[in-house]
Parts: sequence; C-alpha cells; structure tokens
Amino acid sequence: MPRLRLFLPLFLVLWLATPYLLRAQTESAAAANKRLFDRTVDELNFRTMETVYDKSFTRRKFPVSLRTAKARKDFNDFDGRADLQKLFQNYNGVSERYKNRFGRGRTDLTEFEKQLRSILVDKNFEFFVRVLPRDERVSLIRGLERFIQQSAAQFNASEDAAPDELAADGAAVPPADVDAP
Repeated sequence: MPRLRLFLPLFLVLWLATPYLLRAQTESAAAANKRLFDRTVDELNFRTMETVYDKSFTRRKFPVSLRTAKARKDFNDFDGRADLQKLFQNYNGVSERYKNRFGRGRTDLTEFEKQLRSILVDKNFEFFVRVLPRDERVSLIRGLERFIQQSAAQFNASEDAAPDELAADGAAVPPADVDAP
C-alpha cells in the first residue's frame, strides 16, 4: 500500500501534463517543418541561381557562400551586365516571398510538397530560367524535384491533420442522398 501512495501522485501529475506535452511537441514539429520549408526554398533558389549564373558566364562560378537570400542580395559580380544583375535581384526578392506560402492554413505533408512544387511552375521561375537551353532546364527541374522529395522525406508528420479534418472542406465528400429515408 505505501508504494501505491508514492506512485499515485506521480501518475496523476503525468496524466494531467500529457496534453501540454503533446501540444509542445506539436508546436515544435510545426516550427521544425517551417524551418525545413524555408531552408528548402533557399536551397531551391540557390541551385536555380547557380545554374543560370554558371551558364551565363563561362569563366565564372556562382559562389557557394550565397545560400541565403540575404547573402545573395549583396552579390554584384555580373561583369557590367546590369540587365542580368537586375534579373537576379528581382528573382531573389520573389524567392523570399515563397517562404510566406507555408505555415498559414494547412501544414500537412501534402501542402508542404504542393507549395514547394508550385515554385517550379511559377511564372517568375519560368522567366528566370528561360535563358537556359531546354535540356538544361529539364535537368535543373528534375534535380530540384529530387531535392523536394528529399525534403519531404525529412518532414515531421506528427502534426498532420486527421483524414476527417482534411475532408471537412467538403471537396472529398460526396453529396448527401436527399431521397434516402
């Protein structure tokens, strides 16, 4: 009986604290997924800019140290080509806006992948890579798709919505039979 008195308060504390622990874990999963999304967007944009820069200048390489949008903002080694510099600066600004797409609303794996794939079909992306020959554009897009798959594999799905919550919007639910008894 004395052992029971010792473990009963401990059991009650753990039982009452469980919802708070689960919420903290979920919030950290959401924050980790948002950081993963931001890192993935930065890497996708770095790889895109690197490919376009390397093909535009045959004797120069895009610096590896420019993996973040902030670092790319200050880059100006375009050999006097103001048009190309403006193109890079504009795309860098657009690429920062991609980060705001995920984190509001649904935050499940499907939405994560959808938002990342939307970068590859965005008109700004297509305009930016138009200077590449077709085969190089295709290989770039395939490489970026592989990277998106790798990032999706790192996604923490512990906070994914239940199937009932996903169907709540009515898109996947067939209409009710009105004539049924």
